[in-house]
Order: sequence, then structure tokens, then C-alpha cells
Amino acid sequence: MPCNRPPGGLVCPPILLCWLTSALLRLALGSATVAAITSAGIVLPAVAGSGVAPELLVIAIASGSLMFSHFNDIGFWMFKEYYNVSVKDTFRVWTVMESIVAVVGLLGVLMLNAVMPPPPARQARRVFSLNSYHEGYPPSDEAMAAMREGFRRPGFLLREFFLDAKRHPGEGSLRSRAAAALDQIRAFRPEVILASDDDAVKFVVAPYLWHGPVPVVFCGVNWSADSYGLPREHVTGMVEVLPVDDAARMLRRFRPEARRLLVLSEDSTSEKRNTRLMDRRWRRLGFEPEYALVSGFKEWKTRFAEAQGRFDSSYLPTSGAIRNWDARQARLRVQRHTRIPSFTCDEFMMDYVSFGVVKIAREQGEWAATAVRRILQGERPSAIPLAENSRSRCVWNEAVARLAGLSRSDAGCAAWNHTNSASTATKVGKSESQ
Repeated sequence: MPCNRPPGGLVCPPILLCWLTSALLRLALGSATVAAITSAGIVLPAVAGSGVAPELLVIAIASGSLMFSHFNDIGFWMFKEYYNVSVKDTFRVWTVMESIVAVVGLLGVLMLNAVMPPPPARQARRVFSLNSYHEGYPPSDEAMAAMREGFRRPGFLLREFFLDAKRHPGEGSLRSRAAAALDQIRAFRPEVILASDDDAVKFVVAPYLWHGPVPVVFCGVNWSADSYGLPREHVTGMVEVLPVDDAARMLRRFRPEARRLLVLSEDSTSEKRNTRLMDRRWRRLGFEPEYALVSGFKEWKTRFAEAQGRFDSSYLPTSGAIRNWDARQARLRVQRHTRIPSFTCDEFMMDYVSFGVVKIAREQGEWAATAVRRILQGERPSAIPLAENSRSRCVWNEAVARLAGLSRSDAGCAAWNHTNSASTATKVGKSESQ
């Protein structure tokens, strides 16, 4: 059973690979115990899922570890002293005997492998990821990256579907995409469904999947899942709570008198819902909010410029669904017209505001991936409590803040660099924002 070298590399049968690795380590180290333990760690990634019974691989490693006993083997010297023979005779008797045992062990393993039925193939655990948005939308990409890392290990099969709600927010389009997602779910037959953000929950989970039998883990639902009737027996998740309270307290440090607030954002499902859910919060924080949910970039530019003379401050949550968005033109508009403080809770909007207390989007993906793995291990979704994100950090855009008359001297925020937005996440505590 030789090792072959096909185009692209060397291929060796798993049993022979285990035996050879162990035998070579025995020759190099002398200790059978060390050779067996070390070779097991070396060959495991190569032989995992090879289709050979793991018991046979263990015997192959143990057999190889007996090959060619020499000076570094305590058994070599024990044989020599007990039988009072020379070193040469020890090699002729003990070493040859050990090597014969090693080869016979290999042959025995190969014979057993030939007659034993192969172990049942381990089925990959199937997870279906339903994303509300599209690849290229920064907060969603960060959460998705964490999810993918959670299922990158062997034994998982992750299928992804994007509703594309930012670029195609119309209800008819979303219902059509939801139907396509359901078709793919039926064909894929996942063991757990992972749903990201409001549109996936509103158009797929709430109307079709909440009753099971496939468990669902959601993340990124803004503020509360109550309006979707979640959680349920088959559904759990993490609600996304934006750190607007900390951002508002930060603003108060520089503009205690600020009252009139413009919320300038996109016209999308999630932002319409945020408007309803956050209005009471803004008023509790002492603001008199006005909402401008725009669908096109031209309207965004107009409303931004108009706000500088009518409001004390502005909040810019997102721009993902604004048609014809031009980041360069948006930065120019901000540089030419900014007169009032502006802030955000999403890091990808930092180019256009004075400062931000921004969420750590990866937290949603990490929590969701962990919850899915717990369910695959046998835990019921109803036993996993609904969670809220808690990680955020403060970021300061010096150029825009200066235009609004703000100084970073006592802000306690990290400097913003739009070429390197993935800096280390730190928790923003009350001591930073009060």
C-alpha cells in the first residue's frame, strides 16, 4: 500500500500514514509513548473524516511506535541488563523483535480494515442563514463574518440566502424573495435556521417558521421582538439595542441645551420601525425629534443642509437603502455644510458625523452562532433566553467635530480613521458618557 504522488501533492492511505508517522517519530525520539502521543496530534487533521475506523488508526499508531527500538528507549536498556547481553545482541534480538511486532501490527490492521464494514459517514450539520440585506453592507458583513467563523470547522454545512432588503425595499419584492428563501429552505432541509435583522424575521420567520419544527435563531432585530410574537418554543435570538442613550449623554456634555433633533435616515422597513420604537426614548432623553426618512441621495443631501439651520443636532443611523448613495459626495456635503453636532451608532456612518457611540456588529453574529451550536447539541431554543447586545465603543471624527465647534479634549473617544474602521472593540461604560 504505497504512498502515491498525484498532481498537486502526496496522497497516503490513512492507516499507513499513521503507522509511518509514529515509526519515524520512534526512530527520531526513541520513546514509544512520546512517539504515539505526538503522531496522534500530527495526523489527526489529515485523517479526520477519512472513512477508516478510528480504532484501527489507534492500533496503527501504537504499532508504529514500536518500530526500531534503540538507545533512547528505556526498554532497550532494561532488556540488555535483565538478560546480561551486549548492545550488539540487544539490537539483534530486542530491536528486531520490536520491529517485527510493529510490522505484524500494521499488517493486522490492514487485514482488519479490509474485512470490517466502513464506519457510518458523519453527516454535516446543516445550518441555513437568512440575511435581510446584501453582501457589502458593513454591519451585516461584520455579523456574517462572525457567523461564518462559527461554522468554519469540519462537520458544518452553512447555506446562505440574502433578501437584499436595502437595495430592493419594496414589500412586493421582499415577499417574492421570501418565497424564494422558503423554497431553498425546503430543498436544503436545515437542522437550524439563522435569521438576521428585521426583514428576515418579518417576512419569513414570523409568518412561516415560528411554529417549527425547525428551530430558529434570530439576531439584529431592533429594540424588541414583541411585535413579531417572538420568542416562541422553537425560536430564540438576540435583540439589537443601539447605544443611543450613551450617545445622547455624550452630546449633552458639549451641548446641554440641545433639544431639536433631526433623525436623517433611509426609508426602509427597519428604520420605519425604529422611528416608532425610538420616539418615546428620544423624548425621554429630552429631545424633540423630527424624522426624515429619504429614499434617494439627492433628498438626503438637501435635508442634511437644511438641518444645519433648523436643528440643534442630528442623528444619522444608516444609508444602506438610500438609492445612488455616493460616499465621496456625502463627505463633501458634510464638510461644506456642517454647523451642528451630529452622531451615529453605526460605525460605517462615522465619515459623516462628529462622533459615534457605535455597536459592535460582530457580537450579534458570535452570539447567534453559539446559540445554533447549543441547539445542535440538543438544547431546546426555549431554554436559551432572549438576549440583548451590550458591546459598544466611542469614536471621534475630529474633522467633522471641529466644524460643529466640538473639542475632543475630554470626550474619551478613540480617533476615527475611515481607512481602518475595524479597530478593537471596547465597552463604553457610563463613566465615559456621563
